[in-house]
Amino acid sequence: MGALVALSAMLGSGCESSQEKSRRLQEQAQRSLHAAGVRVGAQNSAVVVERTSLLRGSDGWAVAALLRNRSTQVQSSLPVSIALRDRRGRIVFRNDAPGLERSLTHVARIDPGQQIWWVNDQAYPTATPVRVEVKVGAGRAAAAAVRGVAADRAQVERVSVMRDPVSGWEAVGTVRSAAGRDLREVIVTCVALRAGRVVAAGRARIERLRGNKPQRFHAFLLGGDPRGARVAARASAGGGGA
Repeated sequence: MGALVALSAMLGSGCESSQEKSRRLQEQAQRSLHAAGVRVGAQNSAVVVERTSLLRGSDGWAVAALLRNRSTQVQSSLPVSIALRDRRGRIVFRNDAPGLERSLTHVARIDPGQQIWWVNDQAYPTATPVRVEVKVGAGRAAAAAVRGVAADRAQVERVSVMRDPVSGWEAVGTVRSAAGRDLREVIVTCVALRAGRVVAAGRARIERLRGNKPQRFHAFLLGGDPRGARVAARASAGGGGA
């Protein structure tokens, strides 16, 4: 699990330009014409869901799940399904729509014995949810997962929080390529904890992280006030987890 860093208030700017966001949305729209929604049949016996949290934001909900790889093998490209239920037990949201960003439906990688936080911050239920169900499916074989591991690492540094006058609380910091090579679709996952309880969570997406240039990120947080909390932050290329 990513390092826990004390939070403090500070100011900064966004990491994804409007042009980059427009291009990303266009690419997602094209992929959605062909991509199928995530489905998890048999659950992964090696990766367990240890905790889940359901967090409400001003215009949506977030799900934070603490996952642990209890095996001795690397687990990668793991599908993750979530279902939000209302007080009557009815499902009011699933992350199974075709064309969703991959990090909202998959975990990129979990090392043997590792714990990570996985976050989906784009849940839009049709009614107020009261509980969440999270299932993790089977991923790629360990041998395939090991190739290129070091080259795809990213490191998160100097994490703190600020309050944006429009968007609200966000975690900010710097992410760099660990191996000094360019990385694409880097997801930074941030979970704010106070006394062991999740109070807020969010993600940031960096379209391209240059190998020789650290980049600032802003992860908009859903949930409560994170002041005085600590944050677990982790970056991964091609998926999410903290």
